[in-house]
Amino acid sequence: MARKKKNTVDYFPHDCTHGRKMYIVESQFGNDGYAVWFKLLEQLGLAEDHYLDLRDYSQLMFLSSYCKVDEDTFKSILDLLCKIGAVNKFLWEKDIIFSDKFIDSVQEAYKRRNNKCITFDDLCKHLGFKCIHNEDSNGLNDSKKPQSKVKESKEEEIKEDNSKEFEPKAPSPKPKKVSSSSDKKLHQDLKKDFLDFYVNETGNKFYWTAKEAKNLKELIAKLKFSIEEKKEKSSAKKESATDEEVISSFRIILENLPKWIKENSFTVAGINSQYMNILNQIKNSSNNVNNKSNGELTDEQKLELYRQINGEY
Repeated sequence: MARKKKNTVDYFPHDCTHGRKMYIVESQFGNDGYAVWFKLLEQLGLAEDHYLDLRDYSQLMFLSSYCKVDEDTFKSILDLLCKIGAVNKFLWEKDIIFSDKFIDSVQEAYKRRNNKCITFDDLCKHLGFKCIHNEDSNGLNDSKKPQSKVKESKEEEIKEDNSKEFEPKAPSPKPKKVSSSSDKKLHQDLKKDFLDFYVNETGNKFYWTAKEAKNLKELIAKLKFSIEEKKEKSSAKKESATDEEVISSFRIILENLPKWIKENSFTVAGINSQYMNILNQIKNSSNNVNNKSNGELTDEQKLELYRQINGEY
């Protein structure tokens, strides 16, 4: 039986000197920018065919947690990496992380094992995208960029061979959806819970916007992921989160929402962006025997949360 070809690498070159691109990233994001870039390279090396699919929301949650930054910062750093050509612009616009620079750096490993490393064109076929070469997105020198005739012929090949080669290895690229009516009802239930809770806490009505609706959708995905992960750990099998479990978890978060979150970012967008910090804060509060009986945060916990919100680390 033929041995399965390996499409991952265990290491990649890491130069001791850096150019203008890393200077730009560090200037805007400090050590977070540096760490995110090299941790991304590690994950690209470990990933099958060297790409990361953020259309699966759990992947975004994992990567931002792995890089020790919140999701908004993670995506902002990726946007900058895209602008300076470190990641592929065409694929990042489709929530796929792929770096031509990284692919170039691991070519020697594939030559030694007599195996073909995936290319941008191959990946487009694999994902079912119509391949478009953008002059500013690939991080390639002009001498390495395909000529227009080559581009056209490759695009024609993609049209013809789209269903033949590099079939998707996962099911559907996009996360599975429950019925739209169920999604809408869950969204409306959680929206009502938040609006009622906000009125009870502040005495004022909350101004709901499209931004809040988008963040609530993301928050629901996070809640489902957390519930399903907990189920899998306890029963060793995958079970989908029910709407009732999501509603119950959301209400628990609202009832135990740290005071400093309410004072600094009392919005669905705020809860969404600080989701992991809030969960950790609630967990620490429930485990701390020195907490006040009324559930308020200690001064030490308030300072900790303030640092997390403002990134003072």
